Order: sequence, then structure tokens, then C-alpha cells
Amino acid sequence: AQPVGETTPVIRNITCENITITGGASWAVDLLGLPERSSEQIRFAKVTASSARGIHVADARDVAFRNIDLTLTSPDSSLVLLEESREVAFDSLAATGSFGRALRVEGPNSAGITVRNTPAATGTKGVSLGREAKPGAVRVVR
Repeated sequence: AQPVGETTPVIRNITCENITITGGASWAVDLLGLPERSSEQIRFAKVTASSARGIHVADARDVAFRNIDLTLTSPDSSLVLLEESREVAFDSLAATGSFGRALRVEGPNSAGITVRNTPAATGTKGVSLGREAKPGAVRVVR
């Protein structure tokens, strides 16, 4: 991480709603903050996407996904990959197609992750914690 200074970008207070994503990028959503300054207060609602991979969030805090419908084509990728992110909420995340784990969490600072109304997270694909991720970082509510 770099020291925070005048040129360190600030990404916060963004809402993305009623979006359709097709083709192009490998991730339907690729939200990347910086280790020295997290992306904050980001909301996604009513998103329909078709891509190789689902949702990737790194170095973020206070992020919410609601009513997300994904069609994926990469069987080796997780539906959601979270790295060093806190206070991330998923409500009504639906997925079809090929993917590995429903949710993969990496990093010792990942915490406060909540998943609701998401059958893939409670099924056989479930939640996977990386070596450094702490037990209890994720709460799945049926």
C-alpha cells in the first residue's frame, strides 16, 4: 500500500441500478479499491449480467448487491470473489451457468459479509474461506 496523499483517488457514494451487462469484460462486476483507501458506500441493484465470471470485489467497504441475476460461463471461477473487503451484503443473488464456489473470501481483513436469499450459497457450492480469511467472516441467512 502507498501512503494516502492528494492524488489518492476517492471512490464512494455510487449507486448502479437497472443495468444489463452482456459480453466484453471477464467479470460482470469488478469493483477494485486500493489497499490504502477502500471503495466505499457502493450499491448495485437490479442487475442482469452475462459474463465469464460473476462479481469481484477487492479493498472495499460498505457494499451492497440486491436483486442480481448472473449467467456465467467459467466453471473454474467463483460466483463471487471477495478480497480484503468488509461490510459487504448480498440479497437475492441468482446464478445460472457454470461456476465453481458460490462465494470465495480471501484476506485477513475481510469481515462482516452477509448473504441472504441466495440458494447457491447454501447449496453444495457454498462458501469457501481462503487461508487467511477468518472463520465467521461470512454469515449466510436462509
